[in-house]
Amino acid sequence: MTRNWVGGTATVPSTAERAARFPVMDHCRTIAGALGVAVAVFLLSNPLTVVPDFRDAWLWSAAAVTLVTLIGLTRMRRPVVPWLVLSLVGWSALSYWWSISPSITRTWLLFFVLVTVMAILVEAAVPIHGVAAGIALGAAALGAVSLWQARQALPIFDVAWSDPTYLDGVGTHRNILSYCAVFGIAALLAVVPGRWTAWLAWAPVFVLLAVTTLLTKSATGLVAVPVLVLTTVALAHSQVVLRSPTFRWRLLVAGAGVIALILLVTGPLLRALGRDATLSGRIPLWEATIEVVRARPLTGWGVGAVWPHAWLPAPANPVADSISGRIGFGAAHGHNSFIDALAEVGIIGVTLAVLCYGSLLRQAFGRLAASTEPGSADPGSADPGPELAAVRLVVLLALALLVCGLTEPVLQTPLGWFLTVLIACAAARSALRTTGPWHPLRTTKEFR
Repeated sequence: MTRNWVGGTATVPSTAERAARFPVMDHCRTIAGALGVAVAVFLLSNPLTVVPDFRDAWLWSAAAVTLVTLIGLTRMRRPVVPWLVLSLVGWSALSYWWSISPSITRTWLLFFVLVTVMAILVEAAVPIHGVAAGIALGAAALGAVSLWQARQALPIFDVAWSDPTYLDGVGTHRNILSYCAVFGIAALLAVVPGRWTAWLAWAPVFVLLAVTTLLTKSATGLVAVPVLVLTTVALAHSQVVLRSPTFRWRLLVAGAGVIALILLVTGPLLRALGRDATLSGRIPLWEATIEVVRARPLTGWGVGAVWPHAWLPAPANPVADSISGRIGFGAAHGHNSFIDALAEVGIIGVTLAVLCYGSLLRQAFGRLAASTEPGSADPGSADPGPELAAVRLVVLLALALLVCGLTEPVLQTPLGWFLTVLIACAAARSALRTTGPWHPLRTTKEFR
């Protein structure tokens, strides 16, 4: 018997005892949690053709997360809130005082604070396998609905690679659909099944997401998928890598070779996709943004107040006009997670964002290194357990967010921020497990 943190002064059975005593109920709760996460992922992607007003999509996603939290309340772990996440939210809140559009900044903060709470509750209430399955199912639903909607007007599978036609998806933009599919692939790779029966469900979802990525013809997505697959293979052999200095050097050399190969094929890939060396005008946009930000480098002009993002557009303002005037066309956003943030929260905000990603990766790899101790589970095994599945989810999703963030402002999107906070919490919880059995935020035992 142990005391659950939501149980007040009463003693309740531990998580392991409850799972053993009520396996069917525990399994049903995990399924319900995964479905709730899938609904939240689908709606937070801003599927305009399904839900035209993002405020409605956000309310339904909040309702789904609330229901998931209530279902898993009796086995819910103590929420973990990384201090860097709080710092980034706090700095964004401070930007209200110097924002060029205080009303839009206030609305932006309301959305992002509540999305932050949603992510914290999901991580605490849903088992990590359920979280990964929910992200993959939500992304698969986006791909399936996009294909179904497009099929009526477009013979999708008959389109030649050289044809300018591509799949826009329910978000009305192919890059949005592409990075959502990449997030789903990252989540799937975190929980690769070991039993052939599980592959019957896993493989079709992976194929659907891969086909969706191909049909968007997004260069970033086409680069991100093989990077995620190679990272999964590396994580599967992490014990050998961490224990063998010789193997580490070989891995570094191989990694350098892969980077060189990517650089070599980037030119032909861009030409095959009809792109130019400016990455479809992104490089001039980044240069213009950096030039304009020099007028207020540390603080920016207020979160949400510069760019007319599709889900919450900022009103016309001199900063966006100046950037657009320099490049000769109107820019909807910065087309990069950190460049986009630079204009709104400045170097300080960008630094906090970089530190957030760096911290969660450090915590994940620290937990991975601890797993190489004698008697630890093998991260590459068919069922490495929930703790190491959490590590793989953190690493793969962080990599997906960073790679896709090179050409799209995924950190500024509700879905991108939701996933960032979620894996930051998962990484912080994994790190706490290495501090000893009596840490105040450590749970008795992770549930599956």
